[in-house]
Amino acid sequence: MDFIRPALPPIHVDTSLFRGGQKARDSDIFIVVMGLTGSGKSTNSTNVYLVDTPGFDDTNLSDSDVLKEIATWLTGSYNNEVKLTGILYLHRITDPRMGGSARKNLFMFKKLCGPEALKHVVLVTTMWELVDEKTGLERQTELETTEDFWGYMLSKGSRIEKHMNNPQSAHHIISRFMSHYRPTTPVLLAIQDEMVNKNKNLDETEAGKGLEGVLAKERERFKRDLDLARQEMQEAIAARDKESQEELMRQQALAERNLERLRRQQEEIKTTMEKLHREKYEKLEADWKKMEAKNNKKEAQWVQEKEELNGKITSLSTRMKKSKTHGQCEVEAAQIPAWDRTTSLSIRGQDWAFIGPYLSKWSAAEEISKDITSISKGDGFRIKKLVLGDGTDSYFTHYHTGYILTRCNYHGRVQQGYPGLYEFLNSKRGTECPKSLSLGPEGSYFIATRKKSSFKCHRNAEIDFQAGFASRIWWGFEGSYVMEMQDTTMVVNLRGHYATLGETLLQKTNVKIKELAMDIHGGKAFALIMEDKTVKFETSGEDSNWDVAFKEYVTVNFGLRWA
Repeated sequence: MDFIRPALPPIHVDTSLFRGGQKARDSDIFIVVMGLTGSGKSTNSTNVYLVDTPGFDDTNLSDSDVLKEIATWLTGSYNNEVKLTGILYLHRITDPRMGGSARKNLFMFKKLCGPEALKHVVLVTTMWELVDEKTGLERQTELETTEDFWGYMLSKGSRIEKHMNNPQSAHHIISRFMSHYRPTTPVLLAIQDEMVNKNKNLDETEAGKGLEGVLAKERERFKRDLDLARQEMQEAIAARDKESQEELMRQQALAERNLERLRRQQEEIKTTMEKLHREKYEKLEADWKKMEAKNNKKEAQWVQEKEELNGKITSLSTRMKKSKTHGQCEVEAAQIPAWDRTTSLSIRGQDWAFIGPYLSKWSAAEEISKDITSISKGDGFRIKKLVLGDGTDSYFTHYHTGYILTRCNYHGRVQQGYPGLYEFLNSKRGTECPKSLSLGPEGSYFIATRKKSSFKCHRNAEIDFQAGFASRIWWGFEGSYVMEMQDTTMVVNLRGHYATLGETLLQKTNVKIKELAMDIHGGKAFALIMEDKTVKFETSGEDSNWDVAFKEYVTVNFGLRWA
């Protein structure tokens, strides 16, 4: 069996985390985006990897937290051979002057980069659509000619660009880091060199010293405020002015709190690179445990709903066993307790697999059941997908073990029949679960995670270009397919097969598909669940053995009644 490597938590940094689930390559372009919060750093994403960073004016993070966050990513990426191509610094042209927050951001940016890296910086002015041209040009001229603003950086080789809030402008700016503009050697920022190459603590770096200087100035200001409040307090006590005493007490308490906050920030930046990454991982793990506890509470509610359905299921199963099996049947919608949870349908001739949140059933080669039985399982173990491929020994299983530290795993036998899928799972998927997966005949397949996709089209389906813009593809017999595009439009070519399915989809052109399976070894059988809670299926004939199982599957998992 081809065991596909499980995804483990990044105790050592996984470079795939820096490029959406794929290992970093020499040809990749990584651009760090910095600037004030709200300057437009998080808009107009492109296929180039843009690394957004928090600003030093972030209301949810202290300045030391922001510095630690940026330093963690920059050192982690550099230490794992993920090298930067350039840096974008964004500034709102709507700001009438360079305020205190903007000055501090710019000051810290220069310290993080160092003078040698400034030639790889593009200074971008944003929000031109909100000011008139004359005012904007006057403000940009001030930025260019003032030494403490952008003047020094321009003298070191930085360049200026306007972002006009449209894709063409964004593409033009990014192109500055490509072709002949691209540096022959990767960009090395000062903080990366200091913490990784020179093994300095964060507070020993130029950025750390710069932040300490900023905090020292703030500390002096708060100390003056505190001394003044104490002096005025004594005067108010002498004058027996109770109202003034109360106000001065509030001012004194505020100054003391600010001083304590600054003291904590100064202590926080006295840290090593190893401690930065350990703290980051521990925070992620703590967040995960909180989410797990919340999910466990929901799971308990779902279990209760399942128990309430058990009585209905027993009587329903009895009636179905006594009745004659129909090759085609419709379902009437009822209350759906698990409608938004993951499902998986797969049909291959007489083999089938229906995977759901409450009940999963399959009938396939005995070795598949043995393989699944052999998996090490925690209390929360759950199979998420079981997809049957072309050939009795070809299948793919995606499951969660139930252990906190190992969330997403795969195994199966796909290397021979689906080499492209095997390569994707081993080197390109990162740690993400598949949102969509379909195995078709003659090596055709489609898989998509949240950020990546991989596919091979059947020789009868000439849709290689369209498939690159698909969010889901379901493969069927002889290259027939149903394809959902990223804009949710459907493209259907059943090649004369699956007549009932074709009629249903034609009647439901505005309804999304929740899950679909077409028999990849025959052109008749299918199982369909739609987002409007319509469920239809058709078997291949009287010798089919999955209709009763499918009825039970949709009843248990989705609370549906048979019409």
